[in-house]
Amino acid sequence: MIDTHIHVVPPQLPGVGSLSPLLDAGADVLAAALRREMQAAGIEHALAMGRYGAGDDDPLGVAGTLALAE
Repeated sequence: MIDTHIHVVPPQLPGVGSLSPLLDAGADVLAAALRREMQAAGIEHALAMGRYGAGDDDPLGVAGTLALAE
């Protein structure tokens, strides 16, 4: 079994450490950067995960991931 996924928002998981400041950028900036990286690597699709502790209205961070996917 291979589990391959990406986090396109700060996951806020314990022990993650510092991540790219790009993750704090707006969805349009982050989507453009992700698109460039994926094209350069020949990747056509990605499974994007949400984030832990995004707030009471979206505790799993699904809304942020969906905004990026648009």
